[in-house]
Amino acid sequence: MKHQIGKVLLILTVSATLVVQAELVATVDRNIISDADLLTLTVRASGAQSEIEPDFSVLENDFEILSVSPKRNSSFSIINGNTTSISYIDYVLRLAPKRMGDLVIPTIRAGNKVTQTIPIRVKRLSSVEQQRINQYVFFETSVDAKEVYVQEQIIYTVKLFYSEAIGGDFPQPPALPDT
Repeated sequence: MKHQIGKVLLILTVSATLVVQAELVATVDRNIISDADLLTLTVRASGAQSEIEPDFSVLENDFEILSVSPKRNSSFSIINGNTTSISYIDYVLRLAPKRMGDLVIPTIRAGNKVTQTIPIRVKRLSSVEQQRINQYVFFETSVDAKEVYVQEQIIYTVKLFYSEAIGGDFPQPPALPDT
């Protein structure tokens, strides 16, 4: 009887390990964001799926993909002579919503595996919240001369003022035609 229970436990452990080794899972850092926020989407591909890059083009309907950072992880463990190896790739995406309202991160495919859909609510930043942000974070830009000669140097300065730790993208440099 004990021998049969041991076989059943071994079969369940092996099948559970196989299920864990071949999956594609998507998670977000939060489901409710403002129109000024960025969303972090992490897609974990493990097992055989980790060699196939997921198709992120389905996100472009509702989100602008700002960056994709793949991070490969592997671990090996030997416990009482049993060797276990786990490897996966985390694709970390920074997304900016294209519109407000109820959005959905659709199913993302990699090979024959798909992720679950994830609902996202994008709300407008209230004027009070915007005012509060403006008190804590603001940019000041300046140039050292109003008029310059051809091929003369201009020093363009951007200063970021903030009262607490912040994150996000730095603003783009100004568009200067004919320079």
